[in-house]
Parts: sequence; structure tokens; C-alpha cells
Amino acid sequence: MSSTLLSLTAANEGYTLVWSDEFDGGYSNPDATTGLNMDVWNFETGNGNGGWGTGQRDYSTKQKANVEVSSGTLKIRTHRNYPGQSYEYTSGRLNTKGKKDFLYGRIEARIRTFDYTESGRGFAFWMMPNATPAGSSSLMWPQGGEIDIFEYNGLYPQFNLGSMHYAWDWKNNTWGGDGNHANAGGIYNYWDRTTSYRTNGRYPACSGAGQTTSKTHLLGSDWHIYGIEWYSDKVEFFVEEGDGSNHDVYFTFYLKKDIWCDSKHPKNALGYTTTEAGWTFDKNGFPECWRTFENPFYVILSSGVGGQNTYGGDINSGNNPNQWTCYTEIDWVRHYVKNDFSAPVIELEGGEVTAGKITIAPTLISGKDIQKIEVTVDKWQNKAVLKNGSSLDWDATSAKEGNHKIYVRVCDSDGYWSNRVVVTYKIVKSDDPVAVDAHTLTQVSIYPNPTSDILNISLKNAEEIETADMYDMTGKKVKSLELVNGTNQVSITDLPKGMYIIRMQTSDAVMTEKVMLK
Repeated sequence: MSSTLLSLTAANEGYTLVWSDEFDGGYSNPDATTGLNMDVWNFETGNGNGGWGTGQRDYSTKQKANVEVSSGTLKIRTHRNYPGQSYEYTSGRLNTKGKKDFLYGRIEARIRTFDYTESGRGFAFWMMPNATPAGSSSLMWPQGGEIDIFEYNGLYPQFNLGSMHYAWDWKNNTWGGDGNHANAGGIYNYWDRTTSYRTNGRYPACSGAGQTTSKTHLLGSDWHIYGIEWYSDKVEFFVEEGDGSNHDVYFTFYLKKDIWCDSKHPKNALGYTTTEAGWTFDKNGFPECWRTFENPFYVILSSGVGGQNTYGGDINSGNNPNQWTCYTEIDWVRHYVKNDFSAPVIELEGGEVTAGKITIAPTLISGKDIQKIEVTVDKWQNKAVLKNGSSLDWDATSAKEGNHKIYVRVCDSDGYWSNRVVVTYKIVKSDDPVAVDAHTLTQVSIYPNPTSDILNISLKNAEEIETADMYDMTGKKVKSLELVNGTNQVSITDLPKGMYIIRMQTSDAVMTEKVMLK
């Protein structure tokens, strides 16, 4: 809608915009038909060989009739019997899988809808995990989790549903039955903002005292901002008016706690039994079911028609004329992080090692008091081995020769995880396996970040650093650093506020770290 970013509102003061798609065009890699930015988005075409998991009737295309970037917005249209199309129902479905994912911060979109006034017509702005276990083509739902930010339909067009889906048991990335699925969420109604409606079952009941049911009040028909605030211990769901005013948090999902369970089951998740559903929570199977939300998720924007036992209901002859269209308009999708937030970072450098008990020293590790490291070899799943500290030990005494993938990430004292790093090590023959130090490069920690006066740079193996310099975001060097082992204090009071890069060069590697001066 606008070629410039909207000013930060009171609700997101103290945040930095780190990524957005404003749908203004001018992309370096646009889709020739729809104008979509193909550096960020993927088309999902077809119907998922069964209606995208819920028996939907629509077929998603990448035709301009269903997906179009124009006049500063993205339009996703759903049709019945649209001229020139081969399927009765067509729609659009986009995702950022493998191209752009998100972990923590504020993720939001500015959206409005047209003609979602009948059951069976729906749209969703939601997220799924951007990770795939080794040997699998996908991460099985619901074990990987799901975050529904804007779930809107014509059956209940007065409301938005925000919810979290997850599993109690890992079940080795297999479905395992519906008893392994749990969800919690909240319903938002702008005309009844003072009341919080929490969903206790699989599908919410959008009725009750004080709720608006007249279809003259359509939440989606006006511009609203729908989003989440993702922290290490909770996820807050909010809705704002289109100009960013009236920031309403209508549901909070507390990670690591089960206080969002319904009144029948108010206890902590560990040891929790649901006898009426015919299953029992297995403490040894997936004891930290919330850990799925410690992984990056990608965004999905999707429209749909009908479905079996879905929240939005199915279409029927009474609300299904021979030809119709409804559509959703997205002004932008954005990701912010708090100015005082600095995610932990770990970097590794693969190489050739001899089979044996191997210690791998990261080429870079930084963050606020690193507490845990998560390590798996040749596979990844949501219940990897955790250990205290930040060392990586691999007992490769019996490992086969050839390449092995190491999956590693670290967690700081506030419970925030780094992105997962995947590197390859090649095991070579040895008649006498010995312990090998795969890498001993400099380890660095920089804090506080952001800072306003003094920057502490804590180093191990500082003698390996040949040059250390500080650059602004234009690439201009603003300060040279003399660093020694231990903690170095660097005064930055002479520099303007903003984002900077610290670059450290060794004989065979370059390490960089972002810092913010406030």
C-alpha cells in the first residue's frame, strides 16, 4: 500500500524491524506471472493429495487469478467456477519454507478480507516448523508444532482464532493417532474486546453471552494487524487496528507450563493423564513437548474452501452459488526484535577427523551466559541430547568412514536458543584412534548487547586474531580493536547510536558479530 514503512507505533517502540515484505514490487527475482518475490516465497500448488489434511475442496494454483502482487499489496483470491480454470474451486497458498524462517520476536501482518460471509470460505496467516529430521521428507504434524496467528472464516466472520498446536509424544516422527494432538488458543472479537474467550477443545465455540453474532460486524473486512510476540517462555497473540492503535493481547500460551489447560486438567503437563481420550502422557517419550517452539518456523498464507470437521465448516447448497469469489489483501508481513535482545550464536567449521573420541571447539560462540548445548549426529529431531555448558564431544570410535552431519545449537541463561548449525565432518581411517581437537579457534563473547557506553569482549585464544575492527552498516571502518585473552573493555561513547559489525580475522577464518549502540 505504501512504498515506505509505517512509523513504529506505541505498541512496537523499543523494537527493530529486521525483515519485511511490503509487497511494493521492485524485487530482483519476481515471479513473471504474479509478481511474487521468489527469493522469499514458495507456491504450494494442488490440494495436498487429500485436501491439505482437512479434506479441503480447493486446488491451489500459481495463476494471477489466485495470487497477485499489485498496487502495494498481495491479493490471494478464492474462486468457484472462475472462467478459464480447470478446477471447480481454486485458491492460493504461499509459504517461506527453506527461504525465510523466524524464531522469537514480533511477527505480524496487516490484513483485510472481502466476502468471507459464508461457511466453508476461509483464510489463514500461520506458521509451521522449518526443520526436517534426517531420513524424512517432512516433520510430522503435530509433533513439529503449529502457530495459527490469523485463522478467519465465513462461519464466524466476527472473530479471529489464534492458537498453538503440539504433541505430547515424539513417536519417532510418525503420526501415532489423534490422541497425540493437543491445542490451546483464544478467540478475538473487536466488538467485545473486554472479554477473553479461551478455547478448551479442539475447535472453539464462537457463541455465548456478550459475543457478537451478527454478520454485519465483520472483523476481517477492516484493516487489522494480527501478530504474535514470541518469547523464550511464552507466546502472546495480539490484534491491533490497521493504524497500529489498540494493541489487544487476547491469548497467551505459556511455554513449559500447562496453565492453559481447561478446567478438567489444570495440572502441570509432566505426568498429566487424559483417561477419557484413551491415552496417557509418556514422560519418557517427549517429556518437553513445548520444545518444538524453540525451533524456527516459516510463514504460510493460505486460502481454502470447506473441509471435514474444520473450524470454518463446510460449504452447502444454501451458501454456494454457481460462481463466486472472495479474497484477502495483505499489506505487509514483518518481523521485529526487541532492541535489548541478542540471540546466542554458535558457529562450527567442518573438516576431516580421525575416528575416536573427538572434541569440537566452536569457531564462534557468543551469548548471555551460555547454559546448554544441543547436539545430534546424522539426524535431527525435537528431542535431541542436551548437556550443560558449551563443549561438543563426539564419541566417533565406532563411526563409519565418510561424511557425517553434526547438528548443534546453544541456549543462554534466559532460555533463548540459537539457530541450528549443521556442518559436515569426514571420518578417515586410523589404525590407532586418538582424541582429536577438530578446531581450536578463538572463542568470543560480546556483552552487553545493546550497550550505550562500554562493550565487553571476552576472548579465548586471542593470540590467533590477526586483525579486529569495528564497521558501521555502510561498511566503513570506525574503530580498530586491540584484543587480548580475557575480558577487553571497549569504550564506544564516541560513536553514534546504531548497528555495527565487529570483524575478527584469524589465519584461516573470519568471525563477525553484530552489536547495537543505544
